[in-house]
Amino acid sequence: MLLLALGAGTVARTTHWETLYAESQVWLHRDAFAELAADHDNGRPLTVPGWMEYLSIDGQVRPQHDALYLPVFEGWRAETGRGIAYIPGPDAQSTTVHTASGDLGSATYELGDGWWWVE
Repeated sequence: MLLLALGAGTVARTTHWETLYAESQVWLHRDAFAELAADHDNGRPLTVPGWMEYLSIDGQVRPQHDALYLPVFEGWRAETGRGIAYIPGPDAQSTTVHTASGDLGSATYELGDGWWWVE
């Protein structure tokens, strides 16, 4: 039992829960994320599905230059932010995303199909 408790504690402590949550949402709603990305790529108006309101802190998807950004977390003074961004192209990790009023972030973890976790 002690080994089982230590193993569970180690997993719980070392898992990056935010990216695991974001990755599971992108995987579960792959079609909706692909449709949103296609609308962005083709210059069509963005239709945000209703379920995405619980994923984004303000229920919105924020278009930015070449990216789309869903704010998942923002500090209480808007100095820091983290979220999910669609960044097309091979230079995603060098793209800067405006994550909060006082913060710029970059892609840190690939979620698949051009979607990234941004911090």
